[in-house]
Order: sequence, then C-alpha cells, then structure tokens
Amino acid sequence: MDEDIVVIMLRDAETGFLEKELATCRVNMEDSAYLVNMIAERDGEGETYAVRMKVTTERDVLDWEFDAIYDYYDSEIFGVQDAVCTEVEDCENPMWELSFAWNGDEAALETMADALLAAHVGELASVYEEIAAHEDEYTNDGK
Repeated sequence: MDEDIVVIMLRDAETGFLEKELATCRVNMEDSAYLVNMIAERDGEGETYAVRMKVTTERDVLDWEFDAIYDYYDSEIFGVQDAVCTEVEDCENPMWELSFAWNGDEAALETMADALLAAHVGELASVYEEIAAHEDEYTNDGK
C-alpha cells in the first residue's frame, strides 16, 4: 500500500496558533485525497489530545451535488470509532470535521486515521451512487 505522511501539529486552543509538531501519521495514499488536515489540541491537563481531522470530497462537486451530498451523508457512522462528525460550513465543497480523543500513541493515531478515512471514503462512494438517481430533485429542471 502506498502511503502519505501527515504531520500532526499541536494548536493552542485559545490563540489558534500552531505550537509544535506532535507526531507524523501514515495514511493510505488513495484516501489522503479526501484529507484536508489533522490538528491536535490539549484535552485537559494530561497527555491526551483532541484531534480534529477535516475531510472533504476528492473532487470539486457540482452545484446540485453540494446539498445532495450533505442530505445523504450519514455522519453517525463514525460513532463506531468514538469519533464525532460535524459539518464544516462556508466551504466550496462539502467538508466534515471528525473529532476524537488521542493519548499520544502514534500507532493508535494511524489506526484511527485509517479507519475514519476508510469509513468516509466508503460513505461518500455510497452517497455519490445514491444521489445520482436524485439529480432532478436538486436542479431547477426537476421543479
């Protein structure tokens, strides 16, 4: 499997500034096209972090696809990995932030990142297939 390397930076929750490199994470190269970034913030006093992983589509979507993708995307699928999924607004393409706890173990981070990316890619493929039959509902021609 070909891999990409992602650098995980620690972000100060108050200032938003990046403080230092925390880890590197290998991700599947094909799935990395969907990954925007991964940032970590301290989660309390210990060595635990809240990782925020932003994912999107692998291509620019058509205008009608934008709302359709959000309508059919099931963000509940990430509960299996104890991750929380929220939609990110004001983006050119649909984007989601996946948040999860991390204890600093790089191997665990890679496992989680791969699982979340694979789930996202699978869900998006399913969504593309589903919305293809509903284009008329999202275009002016279908009204």
